[in-house]
Amino acid sequence: MDLAVKFFLPLLLLGLVAVTFSQDDGYGQCERTVMEWKSAALDVDVKEDKHKLQELLFFLHVPRTGGRSYFHCFLKKLYPNALECPHSYDKLRFDPRKPNCRLLVTHDDYSMMTKLPRKKTSVVTILRNPTDRVFSTYEFSIEVAARFLIYPNLTSAVRMASRIRKKTNSVSTLDIWPWKYLVPWMREDLFSRRDVRKFKEHNVTKSSDSYNVEDMAMPLHKYIKDPVAQDIIHNGATFQVAGLTNNSCHAESHEVRHCVHKYRSLGTHVLEVARKRLDDMLYVGLTEDHKESATMFGNVVGSQVISQLMEKSDKEPAVNSKQGQNLHILKSLPSSIHLNRTTENMNIEDDGGQADASV
Repeated sequence: MDLAVKFFLPLLLLGLVAVTFSQDDGYGQCERTVMEWKSAALDVDVKEDKHKLQELLFFLHVPRTGGRSYFHCFLKKLYPNALECPHSYDKLRFDPRKPNCRLLVTHDDYSMMTKLPRKKTSVVTILRNPTDRVFSTYEFSIEVAARFLIYPNLTSAVRMASRIRKKTNSVSTLDIWPWKYLVPWMREDLFSRRDVRKFKEHNVTKSSDSYNVEDMAMPLHKYIKDPVAQDIIHNGATFQVAGLTNNSCHAESHEVRHCVHKYRSLGTHVLEVARKRLDDMLYVGLTEDHKESATMFGNVVGSQVISQLMEKSDKEPAVNSKQGQNLHILKSLPSSIHLNRTTENMNIEDDGGQADASV
């Protein structure tokens, strides 16, 4: 017996050492991966004047922050249609170097900058309290998914949605990140729970907590713990500003995100990159300070857009009638008055896009 112990003990110790080295090596590899990404992300030239609006304005739209209000109440009124870049919902499908492309609004993350003329691009975004944004994301994904319940079953819903999208050729919420992942996930869950209710003998359990009606929809506490939510929603704004979402243009984004999820201490490097990028942006608003942020947006961004368009119209007198009317109105009003009136009429709304099931 003693001989057996003496024989197996060294092997056991060797096994423990091997496991330890394996774990350390895994962390070490992840640390190198994250640090290499961080070094490349921070190794960019800083604009001489980051507060000056460049030729192209990239609105990095973080979901559920009220960004759609900024687009419709400000940017849509400031920029003529001819200067809007083609909408990008799933990676960039146009050449941003064309001269008429002056405004890009998208849910794509910061990695989009690799496809844009960096020195000629200004970035703006809006942030929101993470907890409130999670609640809003949960509510919206269920709201859109529930529109498909008009169909008798999931197969029918998916088939009809596909037909409608092909027939109308319009942009659907299902084309837009992150809803193209979250809505189908919730849609399948809603149909599954509806099927269970049909064959349930007892009545639906009543609940005063709208976030925990398990017979109807996935409860919030289960939703947020699911791997899908952990990959997309957890620290979502940070990953979006860092350019590391699962919709990223960077090939290494999946590996970096995996390492950060596995070794939480490495997340500080991602946060450092995100903070640096926010600091270099032309404007960063806060949903919680909606009126103040909107006013600042008008003063910082809106006034410069007006100046640019006026200068452009002076150099190119042959503008279309709609653009000419817009500029005539802008010239006749002090910019501060025009923009402040706009902020007073703004209501927070977000994440449009037509839902196929509502047609």
